[in-house]
Amino acid sequence: MGIQMKNLLLLIFVGFYSTIALSQQAPCASEEHRQFDFWVGEWEVKNPSDQVVGSSKIELVSNKCALLENWTNAAGLGGKSLN
Repeated sequence: MGIQMKNLLLLIFVGFYSTIALSQQAPCASEEHRQFDFWVGEWEVKNPSDQVVGSSKIELVSNKCALLENWTNAAGLGGKSLN
């Protein structure tokens, strides 16, 4: 097999592989993975008396495959939650 034939086969293989890679759906892009997207944003947390008792910021992380919550309570203490 000549060098030109090897180069042609390599070009075909790379083109085929690229087409497959581009046509695949991004990880975590399915409808099922997007069910908690409504939660993304900044939130004021209130008690039953409608008083603000904290805040929460939700963002997509890890290539949009996880949700990170950063929360703070009224005393200024806080934490994180990864879902």
